Amino acid sequence: MARRMTLEGAKVLACVELMPYSGGLQRNIVQCLNDFNIPLYLSHTIIDIEEKNRVEGVTIAKVGEDRKPIPGSEIHFDCDTVLLSVGLIPENELTKTADIEIDPRTNGAFVYENMETSCGGIFACGNVVHVHDLVDFVTAESQKAGKSAADYVINGEQSKSNFISVKNSASIGYTVPQKIRKGANGAEIFFRVKKIFKNSEIVVCDGENQIAKFKREHMAPGEMEKINIPKVLLDKIKIKRNNSFGKGGLKMTELICITCPKGCHLKVDENNDYAVTGNSCPRGAEYGKNELKNPKRVVTSTVKTSSKEHPRCPVKTNGAIPKDKMFEAMKLLNGIVLNTPVSTGDIIIKNILGTGIDFVACKNIK
Repeated sequence: MARRMTLEGAKVLACVELMPYSGGLQRNIVQCLNDFNIPLYLSHTIIDIEEKNRVEGVTIAKVGEDRKPIPGSEIHFDCDTVLLSVGLIPENELTKTADIEIDPRTNGAFVYENMETSCGGIFACGNVVHVHDLVDFVTAESQKAGKSAADYVINGEQSKSNFISVKNSASIGYTVPQKIRKGANGAEIFFRVKKIFKNSEIVVCDGENQIAKFKREHMAPGEMEKINIPKVLLDKIKIKRNNSFGKGGLKMTELICITCPKGCHLKVDENNDYAVTGNSCPRGAEYGKNELKNPKRVVTSTVKTSSKEHPRCPVKTNGAIPKDKMFEAMKLLNGIVLNTPVSTGDIIIKNILGTGIDFVACKNIK
């Protein structure tokens, strides 16, 4: 934008960045700032904007490691325009609607090495997974997802029982993919570092065993990194335990308890027998463990009746049923007409899908 404004005739006085590094590509600093002699102030922030009917001036200041302005470091600019950059997040509305697992680190979908999501047959790519630097990466990722979708149609779904969970160290913000199927024909792993690194090594380990090592002269948060792990190295990684695509995909999963309106913030340690913390009652601990091992929900709905005065009757399950059976249960409910009279508590459908749970009436209708 600084370059575009300059080319359109504006005089850009400065670009100000709160962090001690640029959030963009290094080549963009050269092409968009250095080429036009636009100064970049790292570790600075705006502390005051002067205005009457419009902007008249801006004061910036340097910030310390706590990101708070340092007194005495102020710089003033006479200007009439301020442009704010607020960053990007993946477009995840459809992902949420489809009940696809989302990685809280990226706000995008969890994916396997072939770009398949936690929902079988749904593949994701591009900025719906994570924000990309280059359209080249988006194109390559979309081609991979397309080929994988075609393979799914032709050969069916691949097994998710044996997989490698990709974990990142504290100096790395996230990884994509988050899971790699055992037996995969190699994998590309994308990631971003949290700070600038020079003359560093990227080390891939299976526990204490080093699997691969990659050298990098420079890495920065604004530039996405990629490494390729060939099949011969993936095959050396041992599967420590079998699991399906877990909620969150991390050792510690955060949940909001829904057993009561209090909504406790739970943390569930999958590697410690699903130990739950953050709950204020035993029901919260039970919910946290079950939500990862066998999530269940109470279903509420309505059913058609033979009554003209009350054409529908509210119903609910008298217990929680497996979450993955909810839509099947609704199909059963939508296929019946309830003959009146009916009383609260009457069983409408007994033993739903072999769960031992019933649909019961929630209203008296004569």
